[in-house]
Amino acid sequence: PFRQGQKWSGKSYSFLELSRMNVKSAPSQQGTFYRPRTFESVPVVEPCQAVKCHLSMTVIMDSSGSVGSVGAENYRKELGFVKTLLQILAVKAEDVNLKVCVGLISYSTNVHVEIDPCCENSICRIVDQFSERRRLLYRGGSTNTAGALKVARQMLQGPASFKKVALLITDGKSNTGGSPVNFARRMREQDGIQIVALGVTNSVNEFEMKGVSGNDLVTKIDQFDEFHELANLLLQANKVASN
Repeated sequence: PFRQGQKWSGKSYSFLELSRMNVKSAPSQQGTFYRPRTFESVPVVEPCQAVKCHLSMTVIMDSSGSVGSVGAENYRKELGFVKTLLQILAVKAEDVNLKVCVGLISYSTNVHVEIDPCCENSICRIVDQFSERRRLLYRGGSTNTAGALKVARQMLQGPASFKKVALLITDGKSNTGGSPVNFARRMREQDGIQIVALGVTNSVNEFEMKGVSGNDLVTKIDQFDEFHELANLLLQANKVASN
């Protein structure tokens, strides 16, 4: 079953702490914006510093062939989990009047920007897009986690925000695009991006996951059916917190 205990690196704010901050004062990107080199063949995301939010979050979903022999079905379970997670986030954000910018990436051999956080969509509108099957397709292929992180870094540098979080859902078995570990460390150290790595399948590459997140503990879901279990626990925790 999934194991909890993963700690986020870098400076962290609770929802309540963020809600007390004036979103108009959200800090802009310090220094230069990261841009991938042409030969890396990953999408370029334009910054949008005029968009200000308390929390900027990008969800990175592995849709490669290594996520399981029934990859398309596993990917649908990933989508269901992320949809539930964003629904919970939307409720919590509304409760404390928090503005959240959410981006969504899917990747296998290539990286695809599904939702750009620079758009002014609310989380609820983003959740609605999960029903548009044409937008969130299972593609299969190799596992280019480094490329996905390069797009996520651009996304999280895009809007001005107090807190930046990347949620990576993968088995950690990168086999194209190079190792993602060093690039992930630069994201954490240079941009203060907190990377939460959620390992899926019963054969997660823990070494890579630990290197990407910067944590000694890796949160894992051994079977894709446990996405449903974790989502239910999150819903229950949200109901308790709302009472």
